[in-house]
Amino acid sequence: MNTNTLFSVYPEGYQNKKTLQWVLSTKPFGAWTIEQTYDYIVSDKAKDCTEKLQHCYAEYLRRLPIMSEAEAKQAYDQMSDYKKRHFIIATVQGLFSYRNGNNRTLPTLYMPLDFDDLESEDEARDLQQRLMNDKYIDVALSFLSPKGRGLKAVVVLPPWAEGKKYREQFRLMEHYMSFHYGYAIDKSGKDVSRACFLPHDPYCMKH
Repeated sequence: MNTNTLFSVYPEGYQNKKTLQWVLSTKPFGAWTIEQTYDYIVSDKAKDCTEKLQHCYAEYLRRLPIMSEAEAKQAYDQMSDYKKRHFIIATVQGLFSYRNGNNRTLPTLYMPLDFDDLESEDEARDLQQRLMNDKYIDVALSFLSPKGRGLKAVVVLPPWAEGKKYREQFRLMEHYMSFHYGYAIDKSGKDVSRACFLPHDPYCMKH
């Protein structure tokens, strides 16, 4: 049975010198627990960048009906770059020497789930509370996504998912969430090295 509760955390992203594109960091600066991650999220350390991104996203949604396709893409790409530049990230799936699928040195008992593009913060908070009250899976941590219209949940892999390959574990959790909650989770989560942005959320919850 896997009992490791430490996972890798990484600094803000950087600009590639050749392409000049902003990319996510791949080299961790340390290892955190759920408790340390919770303390970071409820602190003010990422408050300014979170509030700015959420303001930009709200303005983006307001203007979206009148923007051209090119304008909408440019605005969305700018927000994506902002996230890479200003938010630290974690791979709660385990400890990594380098953030890619071949360099997980020690898995955790966690899996991150992303519920994206919800209708409102109220919907996200309602889902958050329902997940935290789930009797069959343990949600170790849950918080709003950086843009404020999605939810991130770090679940403890249940016994019926242990011993399976990561993508199979993800498929089982995908089915569970669809069947019991009627929500689809972001399919990019099947990548074992998928990064999780750590924003400010004073209403972050943990078990």
